Amino acid sequence: MCAEQVVINPGNPTGQLLTETDIEAIIKVCEEEGLLLLADEVYQENVYDDGQKFIAFKQVVESIGSTVETASFHSVSKGFQGECGMRGGYMELHNFAPEAIEAVYKCVSVGLCSNLPGQVCVDLMVNPPKPGDESYELYASERDGIFNSLGYRAKLLVEGLNALPGITCNPSEGAMYAVRKRI
Repeated sequence: MCAEQVVINPGNPTGQLLTETDIEAIIKVCEEEGLLLLADEVYQENVYDDGQKFIAFKQVVESIGSTVETASFHSVSKGFQGECGMRGGYMELHNFAPEAIEAVYKCVSVGLCSNLPGQVCVDLMVNPPKPGDESYELYASERDGIFNSLGYRAKLLVEGLNALPGITCNPSEGAMYAVRKRI
């Protein structure tokens, strides 16, 4: 029997980011309980709080020398490239036995091919234009405009909810979610 721990960071539906200390604690629980760690990190590019930064589970697993099997997920549909309309993403397996990785590839290979625009967006997500590239200025302008718009809307949502009588809401540190505080 396989047991797993699923973590979404930045959080859905909370919009909060986990700290490195939080991530280490989750990894330790997975170690102690023999759990597979599934890290849904599809909102990693949507961090709106300048005092916060996204930290990948794999990065912490490696830094503390953990052997926890970790599957990390990322998608263009939740970042600035796709805004929930584009479909494409990837999964990275870390600390898995080669036989397990082979079995996953076998299962995935029997499915249909992903759509071409989604594949192009995933390539752009993992290999964005760099300063000096012909398309970099346009890419950076589009990226920053979309990201700033998402951050503005997240802030606007929290302000709007906090303006309602009887509602208080934490600031959205990342993702596109806000959660009512319990009083």
